[in-house]
Amino acid sequence: MNEKQVCINTIRNFSEIQAIINQCQGFGRTWGKSGSQYHGSHIVFIKDNEIVLLYQHRKTKHLRIDCFLKADEKEKLLFQEVLDALTKHEIFPETE
Repeated sequence: MNEKQVCINTIRNFSEIQAIINQCQGFGRTWGKSGSQYHGSHIVFIKDNEIVLLYQHRKTKHLRIDCFLKADEKEKLLFQEVLDALTKHEIFPETE
């Protein structure tokens, strides 16, 4: 659980996050449907065979990060890069 409550819109503007976005092949902002675990605001990072979803639950404001890899991939390089950027700001999102 993250101890520091920070709005995902603030995170989006961190220089470290912007640098990661600039290296990605795809980036987006999405929103999860009410009633689902993804209900809230998201930042999506797409790089090579990896998709990282950083999201903030609308009601609880907790941050969570998930990583999706191509079936034959094992390394979560982008995932770790995003986690490292957040850690610099003392933000520790929930993970698996």
